[in-house]
Amino acid sequence: MRRINVENNYVSFAGQTWRIVRINENGTVRLVMNDTISSSLKFTSTMNDYRNMYYTNSEVKSILEKWYTDNLQDYDDKIEIGTYCEQAKVKTSNDFTSGNVSMNIYTSYTPSFRCKTDLNGYGIVNSKIGLISYDEGLYAGGYYSKGSNYYLNTKTANWTMSPAGINGTTIRGWGISSIGELWDYDVDSSGSYRLYLKPVINLKVNTQVIGTGTSTDPYVLK
Repeated sequence: MRRINVENNYVSFAGQTWRIVRINENGTVRLVMNDTISSSLKFTSTMNDYRNMYYTNSEVKSILEKWYTDNLQDYDDKIEIGTYCEQAKVKTSNDFTSGNVSMNIYTSYTPSFRCKTDLNGYGIVNSKIGLISYDEGLYAGGYYSKGSNYYLNTKTANWTMSPAGINGTTIRGWGISSIGELWDYDVDSSGSYRLYLKPVINLKVNTQVIGTGTSTDPYVLK
């Protein structure tokens, strides 16, 4: 099911180029912006416990929501409240802890778009804007520590909203690196390890479009 190179999932909307991630279970269409909206950012500056690996408690959440208000409010009638996933699912090592959750090692993990509240009390985020998840990155063509040429690889490292566990006292979150690999980053990273944001939205059911979805003839909403 990994898609790698997709050339017909371009959408022009709200003055930006987006890529179709998937059709959600409820028929809405999930889009990720092709470009980033921010300078490089820490996920959070707070490192006191496992709760800070979750998007709900991050600093990027408020930045993303403000960007929505400033840039997409005029298109609000086209955008559905989506179900985004911050459930703690995958880690890179057995040495990692994760509060009350038992996370899977990436080598034995089976990806799934199913999302539920985990034993730390986090999981489902209902919002008009969010970030890509680890599972969506995996299905699109990404993999841990292996670069790949697929549509989410736009040569700029960006955050997902998926936790990656705790290595000692270092809290980590999943991101997509500048070479397209899924990688676990320190959430308070500085310097070259700070990541960008690529918004994710959901278009309402039965949205009408024209175009063929290529980069030169993207889908455009009627």
